[in-house]
Amino acid sequence: MLFRQWAVKAAAGTGENMNMTDHVEQLPGVLPWTAIQVMSHGHEDGFPKDQDRISWFQDSRIACVCDGVSTSPYAAEAAAEVAKNAHYLFDNNHGLGPVQVIAKLSAHLRSCREAAHNKPLSVAVNVPEQMQAIILEQARKKLRYSYQTTIVAAQLNVDDQALLHVNLFQCGDSQLLVFAHDGRLLFPTPSTSSDSLVTEVEIAEFGRVLQFRQRSSVTDVLPDAPLNRIQSEPDLSFENAHSVLLASDGLLDAFVGPHELFAWLMKHRVQLKDPLERQTVMQDLHDCLIDRRGDDDISFVWVTVPGTQS
Repeated sequence: MLFRQWAVKAAAGTGENMNMTDHVEQLPGVLPWTAIQVMSHGHEDGFPKDQDRISWFQDSRIACVCDGVSTSPYAAEAAAEVAKNAHYLFDNNHGLGPVQVIAKLSAHLRSCREAAHNKPLSVAVNVPEQMQAIILEQARKKLRYSYQTTIVAAQLNVDDQALLHVNLFQCGDSQLLVFAHDGRLLFPTPSTSSDSLVTEVEIAEFGRVLQFRQRSSVTDVLPDAPLNRIQSEPDLSFENAHSVLLASDGLLDAFVGPHELFAWLMKHRVQLKDPLERQTVMQDLHDCLIDRRGDDDISFVWVTVPGTQS
């Protein structure tokens, strides 16, 4: 199957699911792209959630964040499968456009769901027989919604005029943010919304309001979102861009607004590269998230535009 071929190539190629790592590449005559990647597990009822997955493909400058749905069985597996194959959304060499790629990814997740649903289930022998039937039925109902994940993926390029170009693909409430040097939010903005009611005040409220195109309380997820609900922006362009952030909602919900988030990133950019120091930094952020709305996985890929590292 083509999908399995992708998986083999991704495992052997440039893309990786990384945990809190930093990449720096220097090519002759080309300023480096730097990407700090963080996956920090939240906890629920004393157990780690661990349902987010991220990837950064250095050679093609493609970043991806997938947030597995908490209530969905095998959500982490879905997030991992999508994250490691995200580069195919931007690769035309296989003869498929992004819509066909996401359709194929979704079909694969649905086949995994069907296999999980058809797998024999068992209950502890000391459970009464009548209760066993109820438990098994509830488990099978839950499996109908297994293998669910959000995705935000982007390919980044800078032209000879120092203009940043972003090819964006998004489904769900994981987000892409573009920051200027002074921390201003260049994307998303009210002008990128199809809803004229979105205002600068709502940007200040941050959090879920950043999902301008998705005003519903229901989050779109793969593999169940209709293709016309999946957002694709083939060429967003920005002047004076400092950095691009792809993030799960766990990171966004820990802050009041984009200026606070950008200030936190800049303040801790050195610590986030150090395995020991970032543990303390991320634990403090989890404590903040717990106070605001409850703990969650916090995952992001923060890419600094070439020439702006200082």
